[in-house]
Amino acid sequence: MPIYLSEYLLPNQGDNIIRTPNQKYEFSEKSLGVVLFKQMKKYSDDIAQIDAVTEASDTHGMLLKRSIRTAVEMQNRGVTKGDIICICSSNNLNSCVPYLAGLFIGAKVSALDPIMSYEDMKHLLNQVPPSIIFAADESEQSLKEIISDLNLLTTDIIPFNSIAFEAFLSEKLDENEFKPVIVNDVFETAVIFFSSGTTGLAKGICINHYTLLQQSPAFKMLGFDLNIVLSFASLYWISAINLLISSLLYGQTRLLVPDFDEDQTWQLIDKFKVTTLLMSSTQATLLIKSNKPPNLKFESLKHVTVGGAPVSLNLFNGLEENFPQAKVIQGYGWTEVGGIITISSPNYSQDLMLLKNKPLSCGRPIPGIWYKLVDLETEKALGPNKRGELRLKTDYQMNGYYNMDSSNAWDSQGWIRTGDICYYDEDYCFYVIDRLKELIKYRGWHVSPALLEGILVKHPAVKMAVVIGVPHDQDNEHPLALVMLTNKDNNTINEDQLRKFVDDQVDDNKKLRAGVRFIEDMPKTPTGKVRRYFLKMQILSQIFNNK
Repeated sequence: MPIYLSEYLLPNQGDNIIRTPNQKYEFSEKSLGVVLFKQMKKYSDDIAQIDAVTEASDTHGMLLKRSIRTAVEMQNRGVTKGDIICICSSNNLNSCVPYLAGLFIGAKVSALDPIMSYEDMKHLLNQVPPSIIFAADESEQSLKEIISDLNLLTTDIIPFNSIAFEAFLSEKLDENEFKPVIVNDVFETAVIFFSSGTTGLAKGICINHYTLLQQSPAFKMLGFDLNIVLSFASLYWISAINLLISSLLYGQTRLLVPDFDEDQTWQLIDKFKVTTLLMSSTQATLLIKSNKPPNLKFESLKHVTVGGAPVSLNLFNGLEENFPQAKVIQGYGWTEVGGIITISSPNYSQDLMLLKNKPLSCGRPIPGIWYKLVDLETEKALGPNKRGELRLKTDYQMNGYYNMDSSNAWDSQGWIRTGDICYYDEDYCFYVIDRLKELIKYRGWHVSPALLEGILVKHPAVKMAVVIGVPHDQDNEHPLALVMLTNKDNNTINEDQLRKFVDDQVDDNKKLRAGVRFIEDMPKTPTGKVRRYFLKMQILSQIFNNK
């Protein structure tokens, strides 16, 4: 049964802390590999995944068999609980096999994305060195060079399309007797994720069995239809792992796509009868600005969920217009707490009514998390409609950053710092304003890049926009807009016109004092988030080298 805010929000104690009780799911007392093994057997005849490119599919039983064989092969090669397994691949029928196998034997699992740069991969592998990397063909050579550069002499690289990988999938004499390793402490690290890198160098985030077993069922428990779910995130991302685990727990189906293509997405939703579509706000923006084919009805689609960055009213309205039969819902998640922080329940009339009236909200609290907003200067907890840093207290949280001092991730009272500037209203609807590190400071005033970007993308000539802060001796920083045009050969618009377009709509503190620059491409993370830190360093280098 779905869970609703009115049923679990604890009484207000007058201290501006929003409290919810823990939600004890049926899987909470077991290790992740054991639970997945049991559930995959339970739903062995149901379809687990479909390759959208080849249209081939796996039942849960077929996927389980390959994962067991891979786990046995890992054990035969001496891989144990102390090892780290890494996957570097886009989505396909085999990409999750070594991931599951690693969980079955109690090893820690991590993942890279094959479109990552050489330097990014090198940084992450140096930080979290694995025993084995299962790699896509296009990443094999780069990974070999990185392993050599880092002198990781004991790391094996197994290409997916190779005889070496076939050895993992081949029949094993004792495969029918295989039992997953029991992890006695559910708070041991199960998976190492990486922060998105949008505000700096990525860190290894250690997430335990308990957190994933509590957070991954949330979509199902909140009422989302995961019968056929489409997401474009690779296994590098927490959202992809949440959906993988949830689909295996409940016998649901994932539609696998190697890359996001806005024109292709329309056809996929219709052809495969997708019931829930998950996108980043960037992907959603590109989708509604692309050419929607006529006569597609999307009759099976029930839920469109957008996350990763604040959603503008223009984007929300565009999604509702293109998917009138579906519920459009903005969610807010964070890797350090293993998934969702706030969201609206699509099966709860009060949430849907609030969503209609407050489309920019990213939803309301979920069970198992306490929330408070903290004034950046005084550290005092703030009440409704006051902006501050969101901090959380929950059992669903990381163990820390891998091989790094993580003490600063929590405040002195044990609340984990999100680094996000938010507020909530009287209905406990939350709104994410910006990342604390991305805020631009002009003469002591905090300027939100998201606000300025939201104005820019309303202009018909603008495809994408990112606003960064340019250091200024007197004013701290001046906002600079980096803009990709819908048509790069457009001669009817120039930088000064776009600057005026924004400046006419904001107060004096938020004007684009550093101007507008047209750029041809936006560097992105694998799920479509703009790599703000990388882009900012690139542009600032150009600016100051030309002075």
